Amino acid sequence: MANQTDAGGDCRLVELRAQNFLRLKAVDLRPGGTGKVMEITGANGDGKTSVLRALWSALKGKSAAPPVAVRAGAPEGTLRLDLGRATVERTITPGANGEEAWTLKVTLANGRRLTNKPQGFLDALVGEGLWLDPMEFVRWPGAAGDKQRADSIKRLVPGFDFDANAEHRATAFAERTDWNRDARRERDAALAITLPEGPEPEAVDVAATLRDIEAKEKENSTIAERKRRREEASDHVDKLDDEIEQLQARLVSLKKQRDEFQAKLAAAPALPEPHDLTSSRARVALAAATNEARQLFAMRRRHEASAAEYEAAAAKLTERIDALDKAKADAIAAAKLPISGLAFDGERVTLNGLPFQQASTAEKIRTAMAVAMATAGDLKVVMIDEGSELDSKSLKLVGDMVKDTPFVVLVCRVDESGERGLVIEDGVSRPGKAQ
Repeated sequence: MANQTDAGGDCRLVELRAQNFLRLKAVDLRPGGTGKVMEITGANGDGKTSVLRALWSALKGKSAAPPVAVRAGAPEGTLRLDLGRATVERTITPGANGEEAWTLKVTLANGRRLTNKPQGFLDALVGEGLWLDPMEFVRWPGAAGDKQRADSIKRLVPGFDFDANAEHRATAFAERTDWNRDARRERDAALAITLPEGPEPEAVDVAATLRDIEAKEKENSTIAERKRRREEASDHVDKLDDEIEQLQARLVSLKKQRDEFQAKLAAAPALPEPHDLTSSRARVALAAATNEARQLFAMRRRHEASAAEYEAAAAKLTERIDALDKAKADAIAAAKLPISGLAFDGERVTLNGLPFQQASTAEKIRTAMAVAMATAGDLKVVMIDEGSELDSKSLKLVGDMVKDTPFVVLVCRVDESGERGLVIEDGVSRPGKAQ
């Protein structure tokens, strides 16, 4: 932002003052430099975590605090944060309707009050780092924890949209599944067709054979009709012979008629033999069987062609998925991860080739701290809430990692001795006796 250039000086945690905020009555936290671990100690319920919430709320405002942030019974709460290059002051006032009013004042190191988007100035200083508690990074369980860790490390891969990549990949994967399902259906349909033995037969023109049969059937019908008529004529001659015997008076006329019919019969050509249709009908049956076989071959080819089309579409989607995976892998490979052996695929974090949860406690803490430091903004602060899980070796490991760096690590630990770090007793801070 344009106003950042006016701030001057380094961005560091110089001092945090909190009054009447959550469990805190009056707290003054001064790390006294960088490259160190500052313990915040006390009994459970005395306000250690409230110190971390106060720091984060001073930077992020109302969105980082619970709905009721002012200590019960207090007229207002205040947060004052000295960052070296700027001073942040927030006042929180309870309202009549139960909602709290927050005011913000940012004063730059040169004494000028920042009036143009002061929260944007703070957001640019902080970045996202303070959201990452290294011990939470270590504790996140199961597959959901793996994804949370991976999401934290994604901040270290600038310019790559993991969500868009995952969305495009899921779409391509679903489409490929559909194409492969259709291809399998067509392959199964093709294989379900049982083909006759031998090669695919040539096509047979059944219609021509049927037309030939029809023509010959008509000829046979004509021959039969003519035969029937000739048989009727012969019968008629017989009847006339009978009439000749009975009717001698009409003998001459009847003989003439008989002679005429006999003459016609004698002049008629011999009748051809009827056509034998057995072979033609056999050819039709064979042709029908042949064409049914050809239909089976054609049906299988259609299914195989459809399957090939679906498989080609699925192959293109596989190429698209591979390209999306490669783009993600290339972006991750190009990122400068903060510790050797650390890797992730967008969903799962590994360390030295093994799942993160299989690493030793020291390796987990070292990795979590490195990620928290790498994702920090200009304000080099790492906050650890449940720091009692850190034994002396782990605490030394954290200290060694920030030694000679601009970082300050704030660690909340249950310790009622009153000897260590900044002691919180009933919401009030004091230096430990060992300080």
